[in-house]
Amino acid sequence: ADTRMLIQFTSGLLQTSVCVISAFTAMLPVLICLTLVSFSACGEGAVKRWLSDTKWETGRNWQSGKPPCAGQRASLGHAHGLSVYLGSEVQLGALVFPKTGELVLDEGAALSFESFETDGDCVGEAQFTAQERVHWYNPDHWALRQSSQLLPEPVENRPDTEPRPPAVPDSEMVPCPSDFVVFEDERFRVDMDGLSPKVREVQIGDRIYGGPEMSSLLSGDEGRAMFSGYLTSGSPDCREPEGCACGNDQPEPLERICLQHAPRCAENLPCQDSIVMIGNCCPICASTLLIHPGPNFVFDDVVQLLFNDIVKPKYGGHVQAYIHRTYNGLIQVITVDLGTTINGMPIEPGKAHKLATDIYETITGKDAERYSVLSASLSGSEKWNSTLAGGSGASQGGSVAGIVLGVLFALLLLAGAIYVFYRRYGFRHPRTLFRGRPLLPMARFDDGRIELELGTTPHDALVPSGDEPSFENPLAGPFESFPHYGADEKKEPAGTFSNPVYEETKSEKSQDESQ
Repeated sequence: ADTRMLIQFTSGLLQTSVCVISAFTAMLPVLICLTLVSFSACGEGAVKRWLSDTKWETGRNWQSGKPPCAGQRASLGHAHGLSVYLGSEVQLGALVFPKTGELVLDEGAALSFESFETDGDCVGEAQFTAQERVHWYNPDHWALRQSSQLLPEPVENRPDTEPRPPAVPDSEMVPCPSDFVVFEDERFRVDMDGLSPKVREVQIGDRIYGGPEMSSLLSGDEGRAMFSGYLTSGSPDCREPEGCACGNDQPEPLERICLQHAPRCAENLPCQDSIVMIGNCCPICASTLLIHPGPNFVFDDVVQLLFNDIVKPKYGGHVQAYIHRTYNGLIQVITVDLGTTINGMPIEPGKAHKLATDIYETITGKDAERYSVLSASLSGSEKWNSTLAGGSGASQGGSVAGIVLGVLFALLLLAGAIYVFYRRYGFRHPRTLFRGRPLLPMARFDDGRIELELGTTPHDALVPSGDEPSFENPLAGPFESFPHYGADEKKEPAGTFSNPVYEETKSEKSQDESQ
């Protein structure tokens, strides 16, 4: 019995060792590539990881952002045709299944039902909202783990929790023909959107598929459950000195990429002259250098030039750059300012454009023949919003203080003007500055009526008495009284002008009448 137990133990140990060796052997190509990618040993290929899955425990798969609470009612009604994987013990009040699909319980998982009251965020029905059509051409579903075209970039893998590198265009976030694609396990489903994307190799769990293995996978039931569409094996290496194009910036794939990502474009940008670079769906604050390469152009030479400049103290930690070949044969260098304040402003805006300018001057100046550059064009963000970066809090405080002081100064001027006016004229009837007379001199009536006594005339009622103020004409002086019409009351006004011709004619006419 002891011998049999020893044999069984030895057999189990041997099987375990074989599994470990097999897994290590399967991972070896990716490990070698990850180690040597910075030295271009793996060509231009990057490592990109798929983020979406159909796990029960993944919070983003649920409408509320978290899995159902204990005793809560859960619904998989939207998971048509999906395999939902449960990897833990769950207690529910009820569970609604879709017409097509499955719930797969992993080892150690358990599902039980008990109805009891829930409160807080656990009220109502929890909806599983993971999409059946999770699109391959959605840059938000991919994480860039490694790339020799992103500078500066550490050798170790990028954590999935880090934000997406801002210098990488949308088209370059989706896997390219020379890229390695990593799926954590088989608990996913992806839709190819009617196209046939190419990748170098696909890793699912601890297994790697490339070439014939990939075709065999996709032709089986397991592969069809994971991939809705056809995936082909791409180029193993980029052997072109001028670099290899990804191809996702062509009109057809880019249209699908922007259909998914464009609704999430940022609205309030910290610059006033944002750009839309080749392969991107949204305008961003960045600088781009487009190079028309000559016959002897070498892609790695520009990468090395960019690397030598970006690690300098004046740019180190402040700028991120990405270089790639576009589908129409141009070389695009993208530089972005790193580090943002609360309002999205870079800590030191303008460094990215300065770096792009340095590269431009180098490859188009006296070294243009060395780099084999036929022509180049530079554009970028130079006009930033009024709030300065870095000490943005101080600058904002200074702006607010200036506004407050300006308002106080204006109020003091207004108060001073009112005081001077009061000291000079007092708070009497509104008067003009012309001889102190009323602004609109006019007759005043009580309640809009004129009262007349019997035996009087309107003339008597309207002639003011001596103590009452009368209408003053600013041009003719104060009004004294209405004249009495009659020959004996006529008076020649003083200071009048007599026309001698008229007087002579009048005198002759009088003499003729007397005769």
